[in-house]
Amino acid sequence: EEAQQVFVRTPPTLRMQIVRDLVLIAAADGTLDAPEFIALVNLAGLLGLGPSFVQQIVEEAQVGVGEPAPEPEEAAA
Repeated sequence: EEAQQVFVRTPPTLRMQIVRDLVLIAAADGTLDAPEFIALVNLAGLLGLGPSFVQQIVEEAQVGVGEPAPEPEEAAA
């Protein structure tokens, strides 16, 4: 009940920012493992956000699930 009250009082934009930050933290090592992705999707669901939102953030971060992030010089090419 208390957790639901926190959810209701938390604006959607803040919930989106929380998930975005967690995706970026999880991808900081250059990869986003499948279990990390699943955990993020589950957390997003608890915050009322769909898996497509997590996927969008992953794509914006240019990190594939289970793949290394591109090197800066590769991303610029």
